[in-house]
Amino acid sequence: MKSSSGARLLTVYYTIFLDFLGAAIVYPILAPLLLEKNRHFFDPSSTDDTRIWVLSLLLMAYPLAQFLAAPLLGAISDRKGRRPILLISVGGTLFSYALSAYGIQIESLSVLFISRLFGGVFAGNTSTCLAAIADVTREKKMRAKRFGYSSIFSGIAFIVGPLVGGVMSEPDIGFSAAMPLWIAAFLAWVNVIVLFVWFAETCPGGDPTKSFSFFEGVYHIYEAFTTPLLWRLFAFFFFVITTMDMLFLFVSTLLTMNYGLTPLGIGIFFAVDGVIWSLGTSLFNNFLLRWGSLRRITALASITALGTLALLVPALQFSLFALCIALATLEFSVLWPNAYALISSRASEEIQGKVMGMTGALASAATIAATLFGGKLLSISARAFFLGTLGLMLLASICYVRFALKEGKVTS
Repeated sequence: MKSSSGARLLTVYYTIFLDFLGAAIVYPILAPLLLEKNRHFFDPSSTDDTRIWVLSLLLMAYPLAQFLAAPLLGAISDRKGRRPILLISVGGTLFSYALSAYGIQIESLSVLFISRLFGGVFAGNTSTCLAAIADVTREKKMRAKRFGYSSIFSGIAFIVGPLVGGVMSEPDIGFSAAMPLWIAAFLAWVNVIVLFVWFAETCPGGDPTKSFSFFEGVYHIYEAFTTPLLWRLFAFFFFVITTMDMLFLFVSTLLTMNYGLTPLGIGIFFAVDGVIWSLGTSLFNNFLLRWGSLRRITALASITALGTLALLVPALQFSLFALCIALATLEFSVLWPNAYALISSRASEEIQGKVMGMTGALASAATIAATLFGGKLLSISARAFFLGTLGLMLLASICYVRFALKEGKVTS
């Protein structure tokens, strides 16, 4: 089968969009669903603390499976080629969406857990998508530009996903909580057809000597924290991502419990924050980088994030809460790409691939930690939860200061 590089790239971008849509579409759905007393996911006598803890485990299932599967799928695609892995993984994504919708319809917690695990496993194909982009893009500057396009598609997913999830799960306008997942399953079915028709193999023959390990992600984390000088930067990155994920994964729970928002309201809330994120990580961040150095902008964003998180600790009116979340979204939209850029710029060209692998593994581990830590703190109180995010961001700032001081000594 032959196809142009443009057609192959479009199919890959659509696949990336679908991966992130799967993570985002459940934001307005899961918290209201599991906290609603007249549902049958729990025994009627179950407390809110129990429901929040189970919700955190359910949120953890997706990144945990992705953490284990991403390096495995990427390595298998190096051996067998990109096309079969993408077709199989998107087919698995289709199955996971349909299983999630079915689990919601029959109100089965075990089916929901299994479906989210399946979804995380097959969402690990993002590494395969990026490898396919690299296969058809030999020139380095163009490769960076095309990788940037993938970030745009993931940003769009985090705008569209919560909005679709909120609107299409609103019972007051005739929909159900399962509807967004059936829509996602249909989009995955379209993705299978598009891949089958338009995506030609970008890595013919593969590399049968390529080795892989089921625990490659764990090994990457070990390497990250034993790398001289860089380990402080990796620690900063880990705490930043843990803080960011903890905040945004449980915003829907806070909106449900503290402010009584419906899935529609939660979807609109997340869509607005998605727009702020997209503008912050592109236009606003580029503007700041023209004003100061990467190190200076990262330090400034860390300081302002600490201030914003401190404002969240007291009990808040909804307007102040929404403003703080918007500010935090803007600050983390600057911290996220700049933390990646700092790590990449401090690594030599010879180990760029390895260092990015370490960074990806750390990001997945941070999401897992955020779900467990965040769920435990939120089951105590909202104030304990916000104190936790503030403490994590303080740890990130300390790690960044230690890195800057150490780098200054080495380079002086």
